[in-house]
Amino acid sequence: MNDIRNNLVRIRKEKGISQRELAKRVGMTQAAINHFETGKRNLNINSLYKLAAGLNVPVCDFFPKSDYPTTSSKQLCEYFTLELIYELERREKQE
Repeated sequence: MNDIRNNLVRIRKEKGISQRELAKRVGMTQAAINHFETGKRNLNINSLYKLAAGLNVPVCDFFPKSDYPTTSSKQLCEYFTLELIYELERREKQE
């Protein structure tokens, strides 16, 4: 789980996005983002997908590369992540 948290922080910082901005993008509080990053709150799959969409990355980028021993499993992960991003964008436009 630490690898996931570390990758979340790394990706967010690489993209120059603050916790507050990420929280706004994904409909969470800044405190929730902070708690995810510091381990005070556990990440669930829904949160991972929301965070991936907010950072515009595939959810598999949060996981250590060794967790994806084959290219095809990573491609599958990226496909489902993109599908989720499109769905979230579609819902946003409807609101």
